Amino acid sequence: MPVNLAKDEKLTITAFTTAKRSGMGIRTIKVNINPQGFSRRHEHRYGGYRGINSSKNTALYAYSLSEELNLKLLFVDGSVQDYGLSALSGESKSVPDQIKEFIGTCYTMNGDIHEPNFLNIKWGDVNFDCKLKTLDIKYTSFESDGRARKAELDVIFIEDIPKDKIAKLEGKSSPDLTHIITVKAGDTLPLLTEKVYGSEYKNLYLEVARVNRLDHFRVLNPGQRIFFPPLDK
Repeated sequence: MPVNLAKDEKLTITAFTTAKRSGMGIRTIKVNINPQGFSRRHEHRYGGYRGINSSKNTALYAYSLSEELNLKLLFVDGSVQDYGLSALSGESKSVPDQIKEFIGTCYTMNGDIHEPNFLNIKWGDVNFDCKLKTLDIKYTSFESDGRARKAELDVIFIEDIPKDKIAKLEGKSSPDLTHIITVKAGDTLPLLTEKVYGSEYKNLYLEVARVNRLDHFRVLNPGQRIFFPPLDK
């Protein structure tokens, strides 16, 4: 998708205390040096299934990894006009102060919610709900007294969507779709099979056991992930 970047539009990061990300947020920061570009990573994971006397594998869809947004941010000492990271007030900041603000907004655990802040990134057509995954800081220029004048931040943000929104987006209710179910205490393979395929096909649990190569399917362990292939009617 092409990105519409207005000349004066700056990348902004807004922090929230809830996954719904409603209201104004608790803090918004913006970069005065926009990234030269960015990358977005999408990835599916598959499990292999090979039939008896078969030399080929079937790529069985397991799950999709959360999308990742990769950015390289440049922070320059605030004494240089129009550079660095500033609050929306436009206050100039030193490189250490800019990095401290970024870390406090995106990385540090928020004591009120006992986890890092929920983030939203906006830049042009990008509107990305996420959390910070990784942060690498490289200092590249210094004052004579050793104070940093320039730093490069390689950051990866991982997509973060509330569970109810994911369910609505995916609409996982049809037996014609692939399902991955995480076993909970009290679950049995026949009951899970009936839940996925319906009572008419509940006896397919033996086939599900075969596909998952379950030797002891009568006892499932909580946390175990069971693959239910699409029902070929």
